[in-house]
Amino acid sequence: MIEALNIRWTVTDMDVDKDEKFLIYSSISSEVHLVDLATLYTKHEKLSFKIPGNRIMDDGWGNSISLFSIKFSGDSKEVLGGSRERQILIYDMM
Repeated sequence: MIEALNIRWTVTDMDVDKDEKFLIYSSISSEVHLVDLATLYTKHEKLSFKIPGNRIMDDGWGNSISLFSIKFSGDSKEVLGGSRERQILIYDMM
C-alpha cells in the first residue's frame, strides 16, 4: 500500500514510469507526487506544476493549476499534466 500524501478530496490520476521504478499521482492541485516503488514511502517527493505569479487562475487554495490527468512521457524524462484550465503542462525530470 502507498499512502497518498496531501491529497485534495481524491487521487485523480496515476502512472508508472517505463522502468516501473516510480509512480506518480495527482490530486486536484498543482502538485504531482513522485513515489519510489522500491521504498514506497521513504522516497516521496512533490513535483510542482505551479506557475509563479499567476493569480488569474488561482483556485483560492494557492494553486494556479489543477491537474486532473498525468502521464510519464514515453522515455520517462517528462511528466505531462492535463489541467482544468485547458492546458497540457510538461515537467522536465532531468
